[in-house]
Amino acid sequence: MNIPQRGFEISEYENRLESIQKLMFEAKMDAILLTTQVDIEYYTGFKSQFFQSPTRPWYVLIPSSGKPKAIIPTIGESGMRGTWIDDIQTWTSPNPDDDGISILLSTIKLLMVNHKSLGVPKTLESTLRMPLEDYEYLINNLTGIEIKDANKIMRRVRFVKSEAEIAKIRHICQITSQGFIDLEGFLRAGESEQENCRRFKQHLLTLGVDDSPYIVSGSGQEG
Repeated sequence: MNIPQRGFEISEYENRLESIQKLMFEAKMDAILLTTQVDIEYYTGFKSQFFQSPTRPWYVLIPSSGKPKAIIPTIGESGMRGTWIDDIQTWTSPNPDDDGISILLSTIKLLMVNHKSLGVPKTLESTLRMPLEDYEYLINNLTGIEIKDANKIMRRVRFVKSEAEIAKIRHICQITSQGFIDLEGFLRAGESEQENCRRFKQHLLTLGVDDSPYIVSGSGQEG
């Protein structure tokens, strides 16, 4: 089995950025605000377990030209500096009085140079990972700025997979398929579904997956 390299080349992120910025130009957006782990990782390559905690918000802005800008807690600075991102602003978090929102607001205002329009993922299959109170403060203080849905154009970029992405998808599917092939050999009658699921997950980890957070099972006559 050919194992693809971990992570992506910088050119992968450059291509993603170029694709989204072309669509931003067509949609007349000056910037897009990213708040979720999957979106931030997609455009920066930043991977962190800090996202598992709801304590700290994380922000990345995609401008209409130039590289993404990160506005993140200091705890993630060293990790972000290991990516291709070089414009990184930080604050000490958690800060109940101002958890990065003033930096985010001022940076967004600087990017509103052409259309006075900010893109935010708002529609189906999107989420906002920041305190609602801070989001309301942000919108209320972006006077004259139109808030547009960025989700549709972001999905268009993701729908087109690169050869590197396809190789990784193929690799993980092959591992998972092998796991199911091996399943009969280690399932044990009389053990609970939870125990068998745990053993299946352990086997997948042994085969080479990083994680398998979603495993469900059914047993019995209709299982």
